[in-house]
Amino acid sequence: MLASMRLCANVPAQHAIQTALGGYQSISEFITPGGRLYEQRNRAWELINDIPGVSCVKPRGALYMFPKIDAKRFNIHDDQKMVLDFLLQEKFCWCKGRHSTAVAGSLPHCHATACR
Repeated sequence: MLASMRLCANVPAQHAIQTALGGYQSISEFITPGGRLYEQRNRAWELINDIPGVSCVKPRGALYMFPKIDAKRFNIHDDQKMVLDFLLQEKFCWCKGRHSTAVAGSLPHCHATACR
């Protein structure tokens, strides 16, 4: 399992940021009920799961989500073409990724970035 894990390039920086910023640093007020990140996470998760054919597990400690898109429901046969078409039509970029738990009928995980 450890061999299949990848760290993002910014992980070392995340560990060093408290020292770099100095003073009291806490995320607690942001990640508890009423906190900005807590509320944004819940709202984003609700909006994603309200889309028919799209589902997502609510993250417990992460600041990102990995929606599952039902390829059969949306008649997607070529994920690369879907990503390019979405970019051209919506100006929203998906950077295709891969994971070891791919399931038949679902898309590989993608990172999305708004290009507007």
